[in-house]
Amino acid sequence: MHKIQPFCIKESSTAALEAFLSKSNDQLAELVSAVRTGLTPRAAKIFRSLIVIDVHARNIVEKLITEQVHSTDDFSWTSQMR
Repeated sequence: MHKIQPFCIKESSTAALEAFLSKSNDQLAELVSAVRTGLTPRAAKIFRSLIVIDVHARNIVEKLITEQVHSTDDFSWTSQMR
């Protein structure tokens, strides 16, 4: 499994969000593959929790792309920073 690295953006752009979405989908696929292997029940539970959190984050990024958020000053962006 790869080390998950933070993804930082000073100013949002559609291209940056789409790049993050792609990376997020790749990481989700890795987590799902790991859960399907022979993990201990405790580890599987932890991975399932991580998947739920990551799917929520991915859905937010998809929403930002759909709403064409182009700046960290846009309401849709700042509403996610609660």
